[in-house]
Formats: sequence, structure tokens, C-alpha cells
Amino acid sequence: MPIYVCYINEDTFKVFHKDNCETLQPESMMSRLESFKQKCKVRQNLLKISDNPKVIKDYIQPDFSHFFWKNDLDPDYLEDAKKFWQG
Repeated sequence: MPIYVCYINEDTFKVFHKDNCETLQPESMMSRLESFKQKCKVRQNLLKISDNPKVIKDYIQPDFSHFFWKNDLDPDYLEDAKKFWQG
């Protein structure tokens, strides 16, 4: 079954799939499955604490050097996130 990840904001969108995103290729997905399950458990436990992002952020140490924080569609994305964590 194909997997698609859509990034959408008020100005534009981008659709990622196995042909334009190495991470979404089946072999890559399977190799990351256990790590993904662990992250889901952590997120589930964070949501047990609160559903308010301003509360949850105090329990997370973001790695702003990770490529997920790069966003060609929204040049302010990283700076906005840094401001959110500082505030």
C-alpha cells in the first residue's frame, strides 16, 4: 500500500511519496519500524500529561539541526519553532 505524506500550509503544499522521498521507500520504512513504535509510545505518554503544546514542549528537547526542521516551503518555520520553545 503506498504511503503519502502531505505538507500543507495556507500558501502551498507538497506531497511526499516513495519516488521523491527515500525515507518513504518500503525498505526504509521497515528498518525504522521499531524506532517509530517507540516514538509513538513517548508521544502517547506526553499526551497523557497534557494536550496543550505549551505544556508538552517543556518535556521535549528539540534537535533543531535535524533535517525535519528544514522547510523550503516556509522559510520562517525553524525560527518560529525556536521562538515557541523559548517562550
